[in-house]
Amino acid sequence: MSRPVNLRQELFKSIEGNQIENVREILLTGFNPAQRSILDRKNPLNLSLKKQHWEIAALLISAGLTTNSKVAQYSLGWMYRNGLGVEQNNVKAISWFCKAAQQGDTNAQNSLGIMYYDGLGVEQDYDRALTWFRKAAAHGSADAQNSLGWMYANGLGVEQNYTRAVTWFRKAAGQEYAPAQNNLGRMYHKGLGVEQNYTAAFTCYLKAANQGADVAKDNVSWMLWEALETGQKAVEALIWFNKVANKGDAPAQNILGRMYQKGLGVEQSYDKALTWYRKAADQGHPAAQYHLGWMHLNGQGVEKNYAVALTWFGKAANQGNVDAQNILSRLRRSGPGLDPSP
Repeated sequence: MSRPVNLRQELFKSIEGNQIENVREILLTGFNPAQRSILDRKNPLNLSLKKQHWEIAALLISAGLTTNSKVAQYSLGWMYRNGLGVEQNNVKAISWFCKAAQQGDTNAQNSLGIMYYDGLGVEQDYDRALTWFRKAAAHGSADAQNSLGWMYANGLGVEQNYTRAVTWFRKAAGQEYAPAQNNLGRMYHKGLGVEQNYTAAFTCYLKAANQGADVAKDNVSWMLWEALETGQKAVEALIWFNKVANKGDAPAQNILGRMYQKGLGVEQSYDKALTWYRKAADQGHPAAQYHLGWMHLNGQGVEKNYAVALTWFGKAANQGNVDAQNILSRLRRSGPGLDPSP
């Protein structure tokens, strides 16, 4: 077997194994024209990018290897956009995204839309962002479809049009894209481009929240908490908050604590309220810290303990919790003995 073939095999083997130093040594030997021809036919750069071995890809680029693969070109853009194996460089990212986008790569088209939308490496240009988002959306990119919905909803580069916004949000939400599900929920919640429908809004928020979207979790929590205070959806609220709280979500843990403290949709239990407040407070949730302080101040489920109450109020106040700041001010003036409802 000839030397060029052995060299080629060794290079690809090293790339597969992410053996950076081996690749570096092979590249230092240099390639004669015959060896370069072999590499051009099966490009090691494409393999390194496919494997997401970014440092090796950077070495191959430094050695003069390039690529005509649109998928690899998109990956190169991603490398430079995020500083993976190379110094972060938005201008170079755009250059590679352009090469891939012009070959019809949907991810690159969407990425170019983002770059122009945010003004990254280029002057912010909503018109160009729209152009690239439309190309990507036409090829089924849920991210681009959601971005188009956002631009129509907010009149960015286009005349504000809630109906078109809903159309694009629906397309992306139909692909189970969480940000679009949340945005569609907002349109139903506010009655923008559609008839106001709280049930539809809640359903959309919940779909997004179940995929882990934090803003959607907040929206679900807000709607359920609002329903609880009016005596609605108690069972649904309890199921949701238990599900999310048991996964470690501090806001949900705080709300469960509040439900048990006040007996909203559940039998009142100070012990359970304390348990959930502590879980959230230990994660640094300021409202839960405030509520723990209040329960220690008033002896709800625990013996009254002014010092412990002050500690929790202090933690919450230091995070900007206004209720905690106010009660600390009052306690400093009058000392222990307050007993109003929080």
